[in-house]
Amino acid sequence: MVKPKIKKIDANSNKPWLTYKSKNIFVNLHFNHLMKESIKIVKISKNDKILDFGCGYGELKNRLKSFNVIGYDKRKELSDIKNYKNLRPDIIFCLAVFEYFSRNELISLIKEFKRMNKKSKLVVSMPTENLFSKLGNLLFGFKSVNNEVKCDYKIVREVLSHNMILEKEKKLFPRTNDITLWRFK
Repeated sequence: MVKPKIKKIDANSNKPWLTYKSKNIFVNLHFNHLMKESIKIVKISKNDKILDFGCGYGELKNRLKSFNVIGYDKRKELSDIKNYKNLRPDIIFCLAVFEYFSRNELISLIKEFKRMNKKSKLVVSMPTENLFSKLGNLLFGFKSVNNEVKCDYKIVREVLSHNMILEKEKKLFPRTNDITLWRFK
């Protein structure tokens, strides 16, 4: 089991809305509800090895302290490990991550996850990019986040559907995010 690493969150950073500790109460409530529902969509056992891909400040690990959660983030200082590709996870969480990959990068990543363990489950959360989410982004000043998005909701769903089977889906009110559970074909 990997030793838990507690990461400090700077609520005054240049992107405080990306944390679960945001000073904006609406953003805080939204992200915390998203995390809670993402955990509920999959059955987790004590023996499961969980990869939190795109772990950020480790909120999933903080909430699942008694489970074997290994965080990986492109920012090395936030990761528990240097290379996730050697793991054999039972469950992979990708919460608000896939939209930052291009279509080709996402296809390669899904293939890599399958190579790691074709029996693993994949939990994905993603903004739906509908009127409510666009209004929320505008209202809370999320313009700079959208400039980093490489892949839209429809493309992510298409890539996942081509490689995986959808097992469960939860649409968060008011349809600002979808949380999905997938398994490999």
